[in-house]
Amino acid sequence: MGEDDLKIIAAAVILAALVVCAFVWITGNGLSSQIGEVKSQVLKNSDALAQLKASGGAGGTGAGTGGAANASPTPSLPTGVTPIPNAASCSGAGKPKVFFFTDPYCPACAASEQYVNDFVDKFSGAADIAFRAVVTHSGGLERKYGEDNVTIAHKYFLCVQDQGLDKIQAFKALFYANLKDDGTDYILFTTAQLADFAKQAGADASKITSCLPGAKARVDADIQEALTYGGGTYSTPTVVIDCSYTGHSGYAPNIFCYAFPNAAPCAQ
Repeated sequence: MGEDDLKIIAAAVILAALVVCAFVWITGNGLSSQIGEVKSQVLKNSDALAQLKASGGAGGTGAGTGGAANASPTPSLPTGVTPIPNAASCSGAGKPKVFFFTDPYCPACAASEQYVNDFVDKFSGAADIAFRAVVTHSGGLERKYGEDNVTIAHKYFLCVQDQGLDKIQAFKALFYANLKDDGTDYILFTTAQLADFAKQAGADASKITSCLPGAKARVDADIQEALTYGGGTYSTPTVVIDCSYTGHSGYAPNIFCYAFPNAAPCAQ
């Protein structure tokens, strides 16, 4: 299978993901089959997508600890790389900033979690990684169960993350390992269940309690940030790197190594 074939397969996976978790929230009618279809498509094509990401399309290689993002992107961009119009670097002198925009109850986000974890494992030493919990697919759940019952998961994503990347990674692993659907959509976790996941992840319960009251404002701010990067719309799962490049989260290595070709993980 050639690189062009892999690009077509990967594009099909991404399109299926974005159809399910687009900013235009879908209703609960027939969601069971849609959830299953997205998961099935991602699983069937995961090997092809992994090959594509490892094919060298990410950009340059080399040794080092990072460096400024490319000032002038090449006319032919690598697969998955989308420059943000009129963007400015937000990384400063520190590690390049990487934001993963996700919705805890987004089928495509759950299906793409393995790629996010792979990126964190390989790039956490070279990048400043953070998660943004926003509402996409959850909009339909909010209409059915109420906003507070849904966004408590988003709040936990943010509050656990405050205590370290290792804590949010452990929390997300528990969250997705226990996430189930009722045939039409996801079954919401209760506050008690989320608190238990946080405890198992090693998060400080008192800090969570202090964080939760102000977390909804942070969710709203993250949505506005997503809209800014997306030019007035947004989808999940999406990655933004150095506030300058964006794309589907599965292409995070491609995008990062295009922006920072001298970063050590890009030479591996």
